[in-house]
Amino acid sequence: MSSFDVSCFPQCDGSCRYIEEGTFVLASVTGPLHSSEKSASQDPLQGVVEVRCQLADRSASDRVLVERRIEEYVSQTLSVAVDLAKFPRQVVTVAVSVVFDDGRSNARRVAMNACVLALLDALVPLKALPLTVDCGDETIVTLDAATKDVLAFESNDVLFLEDLDDCFATANTKATALLDFFRSAADSHHGGTVAISDDWRQGPVGPEAGFAPPAALP
Repeated sequence: MSSFDVSCFPQCDGSCRYIEEGTFVLASVTGPLHSSEKSASQDPLQGVVEVRCQLADRSASDRVLVERRIEEYVSQTLSVAVDLAKFPRQVVTVAVSVVFDDGRSNARRVAMNACVLALLDALVPLKALPLTVDCGDETIVTLDAATKDVLAFESNDVLFLEDLDDCFATANTKATALLDFFRSAADSHHGGTVAISDDWRQGPVGPEAGFAPPAALP
């Protein structure tokens, strides 16, 4: 069972509350903004995405490792998916909080999808729409919704070539189902204010690109 809401933190440019099984993740986006204190925001050719993650369970023995793994996966994926050339000298800050994780769903996968929905809510320009799915208990794959190209891949399993073919075929099917879920939730207003259409890759992000708030919720 999965559900999400966006625009849940009005003080941020974009946000998402994502729940899947027993995993509960909050993601927020601020920017793009220029900051003279950040050396990364001085690049005249492109902007940068910074990701910070925090586990609510501060007593977890592997807390720091889990936080760093989520930050690395989300940061590496978004550095490919976000159109950094559209906001030179500026920084997009993505904050992720894993409120609860019962182990039934991969926290990195849930966090990745929450971050993408928060970016859409913030109207951050994207070159790809990442969809992150699992292929077994130890493997996650992120695909571009439009091209189905693999944007990121991580596995703790030993996989042979034929295993990879099966894995990517499964990921393709699951990514299609995930995109359908996002669209149906947005269309029914169940998912808050983010709308996803087929022409999202055409032109800048905004109403004309398919990411726009629908009419005010009743």
